[in-house]
Amino acid sequence: MSKPYSKMILGICAMGAAALALGCTSGCVSQLGAAPWPVLPATAGDVSAFKTATQAVREAFPPAYRATQRAIITVRGRQFVCDGLLTVSPGEGWHLALISTLGLVADLAVKGDGSGKVLKVTPLFREAWARQYVTQELRWLFVPPAELKPAGRQPGGRLVLETRSHLDGVTARYACSADGRHWEELEVWDGPRRLFRAKLSGYRSFSGWPRAVPAEIEVDAGRHQLHLRTAALNMATRSPAEGSR
Repeated sequence: MSKPYSKMILGICAMGAAALALGCTSGCVSQLGAAPWPVLPATAGDVSAFKTATQAVREAFPPAYRATQRAIITVRGRQFVCDGLLTVSPGEGWHLALISTLGLVADLAVKGDGSGKVLKVTPLFREAWARQYVTQELRWLFVPPAELKPAGRQPGGRLVLETRSHLDGVTARYACSADGRHWEELEVWDGPRRLFRAKLSGYRSFSGWPRAVPAEIEVDAGRHQLHLRTAALNMATRSPAEGSR
């Protein structure tokens, strides 16, 4: 590789790293003024569909697996690309390593009880950012909720389930297709403030798991956005203890 070309690649990497560092320093803003989903009361005829929806959310991902993810983080209009290596196991819970072209960005874990721990951070990723935002999104997107209660149906027919975290008191609302078979959206609220919103799509099958998995996740958390794509997913041999919030 020629020296000018090498310098150009390093320059691009450095600019991406600087953009991420700037975003991590600036933090994130919760979305005050966003309106919760309107829901109509559930009826007796919805019981079966809500059971299906509960299963769809709690079993959206296998209980034990290793996934390779491609992540595009957008901060103030600037994009930073990294890989996510997510490992779910009985003893360790949910372990996520974020890796960029410059190496490890952050290494963190969520235990079976839903509590998070930052294992390692670099100058590119402040610990406060990793703890407050990345750990939170990992917990709500990938750790199955222990309790889900029917909240009702949206006017368009989608089913809405709800749960509240015993760790921090925030509330999560899950929107599923009208028949309950697919989990399609998630909103997490802290009182009147929406912390983030996620859309799940691109369901595809992976060997060893009978359900199609949402391989595309788009997160809007105010000042940062995340586009997550699962590139590979391999089954582990044992199942972890189910997470609780």
